[in-house]
Amino acid sequence: MNQLKKIALFGGTFDPIHNGHLALAKRARQEVGLDRVLFIPCRQSPHKSKTPAATVEQRCAMITLATQYIEWAELSRIEIDRNCPSYSWQTSLYFARQFPQCELFWILGTDQWKKIHRWAEPERLRKRLTFIVATRNDDVVEDRPGWRHVALPFEHPSNATSIRSGDSDPDWLASPISKYIKANKIYS
Repeated sequence: MNQLKKIALFGGTFDPIHNGHLALAKRARQEVGLDRVLFIPCRQSPHKSKTPAATVEQRCAMITLATQYIEWAELSRIEIDRNCPSYSWQTSLYFARQFPQCELFWILGTDQWKKIHRWAEPERLRKRLTFIVATRNDDVVEDRPGWRHVALPFEHPSNATSIRSGDSDPDWLASPISKYIKANKIYS
């Protein structure tokens, strides 16, 4: 990773990772010129009270399967292996220390961008990161003085809630993920 210049951190529950996540990472890479996208599953989101349906190891396995042939994407266990709660500012600090020569980005949606001021230590995030804000349905990305962001129009029908409930299009999951879910009876 010594040659990398731009790294995006893509945090989330990834319960499960789906083609929408992968398409967003690919689009962000193309639009911003990213060298690497790190998928960072959280053990338990500080913003959600519900425990993920898939275990930590199952979610990591699914991300590994989903990214195994994508040379610019990989799993990072930083938040999984850290004691709860794990905060984005801690993750960004870790990667800033690991890659001081790199520009760091964070991929998120407009829903989280609107709440970013409520995240733990938002000033640390503001100083360290450029945010890639995925918009849907013509959402407007509001400017935040002193914050760097790139608005990225993005539409994809897949969503994890529908996948977990069994009410989804089979094309929303990569074949290895679909097989893994069925073999392990994760959402049945």
